[in-house]
Amino acid sequence: FLRTRLASGLAVLAARLPGLPLVSMEIVAPAGAQFDPPGREGIATLTASLVDEGTVRRSSMEIAAIAERLGGYLTTGTDWDVGYLATGLLSEHRLAGLELLAEIALSPTFPEAEIERLQKQRLTEILRRAFDPSALADDRFHREVYRGTVYAHSLLGDAESVSRLDRDSLAAFYHRHYGLAGSALIAVGDCEPEELVREVESIFDSAAPPAAIPAPPEIRPAPLTGISVHLVDRPGAAQTELRI
Repeated sequence: FLRTRLASGLAVLAARLPGLPLVSMEIVAPAGAQFDPPGREGIATLTASLVDEGTVRRSSMEIAAIAERLGGYLTTGTDWDVGYLATGLLSEHRLAGLELLAEIALSPTFPEAEIERLQKQRLTEILRRAFDPSALADDRFHREVYRGTVYAHSLLGDAESVSRLDRDSLAAFYHRHYGLAGSALIAVGDCEPEELVREVESIFDSAAPPAAIPAPPEIRPAPLTGISVHLVDRPGAAQTELRI
């Protein structure tokens, strides 16, 4: 196992796991939904879904074709805490996979057509959840338990906040939260950690670190007192959802 930090601020954690000729590599950035600004809920998850939809060199289709040709996978996403870009492939294709990962992490273009497409998909999913008793129960439960904090809203945001997002706001979120300083590249597989770190350094270390690393917001839910009962009416539902 090897842990180091490059001059650009990127932390690198590499571990050798022999036995199978595979390697998994993931960039983890301080870009979780806890950083969603008020009124722009859902921006973290939408930004993560757009990072791999085009770079200065390749379209989303070209990126997918390369990942397929390398016999691996490429995925992006986010949770409440972090955003991530990940790939897994044969060890012999490690360098090509690392170069593709770096290209996506460092030069996404956020094409307007892809923004429109994924924004419409998100709004459709939000509408679908409005008719899903399980989703309604989860959303109401989180809103009550975490009221007054970012956790009170859905990771997806709502129709109003998602409709408000545009290319400028998405790109601004990316530039603030996906810089190398504060991020980490985690690699595990059938490879020598020292060699992998040299490859990462040659690819990533020319990138400039951001001016500041975003600090997580302070989360202080309002204290719950006594017993409260909240009813969400969903006419026609065949089952009842309970949350305690």
